[in-house]
Parts: sequence; C-alpha cells; structure tokens
Amino acid sequence: MQHALTSEARHAWLQEWREVYAAGLHAATGQWKIDGFEWHVFSFQHARARNSQHSLAAYAAESAPDFVVCPESHRLPAVRLVGARLPQIAGRGSDILVAPADLAWTMAFTHEETQEIGPYFSRREWIVAGPRREVPARRRR
Repeated sequence: MQHALTSEARHAWLQEWREVYAAGLHAATGQWKIDGFEWHVFSFQHARARNSQHSLAAYAAESAPDFVVCPESHRLPAVRLVGARLPQIAGRGSDILVAPADLAWTMAFTHEETQEIGPYFSRREWIVAGPRREVPARRRR
C-alpha cells in the first residue's frame, strides 16, 4: 500500500532523517546539507556509508514493514510504502532517499551513479552524532 506524504509530513520526516544521518555535518558546519544535496553527507564523508556495488548489496539484504521513499526534488511525491518490497531505484539518475520508519538504515540513490558517486547505504548505528568531546584527565590522589 502506498501513501503520499503531505508537504508537512515530508519535511518532518526529512528533518528526522537529517538529525540521524547529517548530525555530524551539522555539528561541523551548522548546515544540514551540502550544495543542495542530502546525499553529499556521505560523499563528503560526514557520515559513514557503503558505496556503489557494496551499497546495493547491503540494500538488497534489507526489509522493513514500511518505509519512506523521498525524492530530493519537491516536484516528485514522497511516499510511505507499507507491506511492499524495497523499490529498485538504482540507475534512474535521480536523488532519492529510502529508509524504514525507524531510520535504522538508509539508502541514498544519486543522479551521479554513473560516475561511481553513489548510491550510498548507511546504518544508524554507524553514525556518531555531534562533535567528539575530550575526556578530562583523571586527577591523581
């Protein structure tokens, strides 16, 4: 079953995605994306991800009861798919994010896949949010 997201729901979902996968970029720069592309968080290595064929294999191994498919272009609808198979988007030349409702993993398809820039697969557990803090040295007694 497919449900189109309202523009408000799309924005809210995208911000949740950013708070997971673009947290390092935001901590470093104050920005949520680079040059207008969400997936640049991976290409500029602000978040750990698998690339190219490795990402496609990881994506193919996933499943979820429901997930969101969110194109970068607002001219295309973002949808929540329930009880469906993961869409095969690779090679279409579009920038599209796919992730389950819990954001445990994400796939970022890119328009530059022919140049071996993407797609990118990442897991929430691979992301270290925020800047690293120094641990103060222990005092000697």
